[in-house]
Amino acid sequence: MLIILVLFSLIFGIGIGTIITVFRCGKKLDSITRERDKYRRYAEISDRMIMSEYKDGTLSTYISVHHIKKVAVYGMGSMGHSLCEILKKHGLDIVYVMDQEDGALYQECPICTFEDDLPEVDIVIITPVHALDSIRKSFENKGVYNAMSIEEII
Repeated sequence: MLIILVLFSLIFGIGIGTIITVFRCGKKLDSITRERDKYRRYAEISDRMIMSEYKDGTLSTYISVHHIKKVAVYGMGSMGHSLCEILKKHGLDIVYVMDQEDGALYQECPICTFEDDLPEVDIVIITPVHALDSIRKSFENKGVYNAMSIEEII
């Protein structure tokens, strides 16, 4: 009887351990999948931004049609830096840049935070599209309602 009880406890423990491990691995896999999808989306947007600049002119057309002169850019990773270079090439005034990471900013422009009084611009272009809703809400809380995703523009 003792052997059966020990075997049952061992099998039960292995079963519970397996369930917990599978559950944890599933959560980790979901996290990895979301991260992969985020970077895949960034790559697609970067490709569209490059094609817009060098082939079909979507970005420059948007700028022209909407009479945009003064811009702010939120998100200063590689996409934000590339966007700033394209905007400068088109003669736009980059009034300020923002990023949640202090070290990832564009050195040629003033840096603002949501604690600052934000200068008026024609458009705020948001590059971290995975966090668009929360970033846009932060701008709206500051009374800025012209924040758009780069994905909406190109």
